[in-house]
Amino acid sequence: MSNTNFDPAEVARRIEEDGEDLFVLDVRNEDDYEEWQIDGSTNVPIYDELLEYDYSTLEEQLDELPKDTEIAVVCVAGITSTRAAEFLREHGFDAKSVDDGMNGWGRVHRQYDVDAADGVVQIVRPGTGCVSYLAHDGDEAVVVDPSQYIDRYLNAADERDLEIVGVADSHAHADHVSGARRTRCPLLPPRGRRRRTRGRHGTRGRRDGFRRRPRPRGAPHAGTHSRQRLVPVRRRGAIRGHAVPPQRRPP
Repeated sequence: MSNTNFDPAEVARRIEEDGEDLFVLDVRNEDDYEEWQIDGSTNVPIYDELLEYDYSTLEEQLDELPKDTEIAVVCVAGITSTRAAEFLREHGFDAKSVDDGMNGWGRVHRQYDVDAADGVVQIVRPGTGCVSYLAHDGDEAVVVDPSQYIDRYLNAADERDLEIVGVADSHAHADHVSGARRTRCPLLPPRGRRRRTRGRHGTRGRRDGFRRRPRPRGAPHAGTHSRQRLVPVRRRGAIRGHAVPPQRRPP
């Protein structure tokens, strides 16, 4: 990490722990800022100007910026903010650019141990407000409502010497892409152990304890506009799952 750049996670920590010691300057256009911003930040909408290396408006705002407080400059992806931060340093300010801008801010995840519940870790994305959980007992853990950034949950488990044995979504997420399916990937059996079985309704793939349900006549093919529905089946050595008959249209 360059000493002229801020890691987004460090910005989140500083805002939460000692927000008075960090001034966040957002240089994106006003519409983008109004739609989504870092809490407590200040907007100077000069994004388009900075793309053209025009610092005139920023120069006019210098008297409004704190000289005795560290400044974190943020834009969309960390490009124009780098230019703005460099200009501010040339004028005596302690300014750094936030790596990857708001894109990086949206990927920040912070962990909190839940005092009221043993074995529960709350994982929060300050950039979106999304909340997920790592619930553990012994050396096994279950992830609830994960985001698409599954490495955050795998790392949280590794830090605590936990093995993730299950993943769950408690509801349909309207504000982020769920990472439940991707988090399950490390738990799937090796490719060589997956097998295909043939029943009276044709060849169906079997994987990780699930069997594809036959597609009703007239329904769109899976992978176009509908998801394949999965039904649990018994493992080998237990009671075998019965075949699922195809659905028929009512007369």
